[in-house]
Amino acid sequence: RKSSISDVEVFEIPHITALAFSRNGYHLMAALDNGTIINLDPTVLREIRYFNFTQEEILRINFSPDSLFVTFYDAKCNIIVFKHDKATEEEWVVLGSKTRYHTKAIVDTLYISKPSSLPLPDITTPHHQQYHHKQPVPRLISLGEDRRIIEYDLMESMKEGAKILSKTFSKRIFQTSIPTAITLIYNSKKHEEEILIADSKGKFKIFDKSTFEILATFVAPIYDSYVKQFVSFYYPKEVTFLNINPY
Repeated sequence: RKSSISDVEVFEIPHITALAFSRNGYHLMAALDNGTIINLDPTVLREIRYFNFTQEEILRINFSPDSLFVTFYDAKCNIIVFKHDKATEEEWVVLGSKTRYHTKAIVDTLYISKPSSLPLPDITTPHHQQYHHKQPVPRLISLGEDRRIIEYDLMESMKEGAKILSKTFSKRIFQTSIPTAITLIYNSKKHEEEILIADSKGKFKIFDKSTFEILATFVAPIYDSYVKQFVSFYYPKEVTFLNINPY
């Protein structure tokens, strides 16, 4: 962009605000503070495609577990979802461009894998063989500072002619505190995943991933501030987490 101040031309160079690899390592997406989304070759870091659906700063990029979907959200609470499709010229099909359901800033988006009749991937199997397994379309949810958790219907959104993401569920999960981070954790006793959410009062709350009902509340093992981001490490039958707590 170029602006003029007292006859002096000032050039504003866009900055990278978000960067993410897909789980299988085949895709790399970058986003800029002017809303531009860049599809990069992960091997040589060469630009493949540019996308522009918003003028706002993209805050975060999240890939689905199967690497076939990727979600972006910007500073104005807009959510953009791409689906990978090699049959198209651009390889990525837009399911929802600038869908906005939250009234306050988005905390994060999260993909939840649906149960599959196929066996869990073997970590010794080459990635290119795992990639072509047909998996159910994952569930996509978003969490906002408006204290609401929203689920989207990706199957409905993939129908021809759909312009925005179809919303299937919305629920207020907090009364007074504000959610600050969200991730999935694995419950080894129940052998299933659960949703872990941190809040502004320094607490961790665990929710059922199907009903979004609260299962447990814990005081977070940190002081002076609250958790602002979770970084998850995924394994075939287990999910562990590390919390990041910037001041």
